[in-house]
Amino acid sequence: MDRIDLHTHSTASDGSMTPSELVHHAASCGLRAVALTDHDTTVGLTEAQQAANEIGIELVHGVELATWLDKTEFHIVGLDINENNPHFQTAMARMQQIREDRNNQMVARMQAAGYVQYEFIKEELRDLLAAADLIISRAGANAICEILALRKPNILIPLPAAASRGDQILNAESFQKQGFSYLLPEEEITNEKFLDTIHQVYSDRENYQKQMASSQQNQAIPIIADLIDQLASV
Repeated sequence: MDRIDLHTHSTASDGSMTPSELVHHAASCGLRAVALTDHDTTVGLTEAQQAANEIGIELVHGVELATWLDKTEFHIVGLDINENNPHFQTAMARMQQIREDRNNQMVARMQAAGYVQYEFIKEELRDLLAAADLIISRAGANAICEILALRKPNILIPLPAAASRGDQILNAESFQKQGFSYLLPEEEITNEKFLDTIHQVYSDRENYQKQMASSQQNQAIPIIADLIDQLASV
């Protein structure tokens, strides 16, 4: 059965691999085709297409566009696009400017309050997580598993259903049910509720840590080793 992946990001936006690295990784995973759908940019497509031509994998040209309706953000994935269309590039440049202006305003407010924003964190991430008393995060699978392993009190704000497949909502609901996390839906956030939630979770941090410490999900290595031993003895 042929396998494909139609939603990936590279370092052209918020991914961890360059476009060519991503294409090679997709091929190494046995994919027949992969789409590069970076946030509000198509600058990585030329490099990705060159890599795809070299190794013989099909590249679907794509993009993930952010837009807003009634103060709710939606992400729209476009596939098999013509990134050279001048009207498309003009519209995308306008959206990039809106995103940049919004980010600059957010940075200014955070800096005025004494916070520091990093555009990208790699090696330093482990130190920042270790130093954190409380983590506020989306609810992607990788992020929440790292939080659980570190036993850090946390507030999960999953991507809303209108802007995602709903998997982050399911992740956050599962972690809240198990007592690992506080689930704060994005649609319900106000300044007052956000601050109250931070104070509430921090004051109850020991209970969250105890629940995470008791989780069997932290015992992946011995569980896998036991399964291998069982299968080897069959």
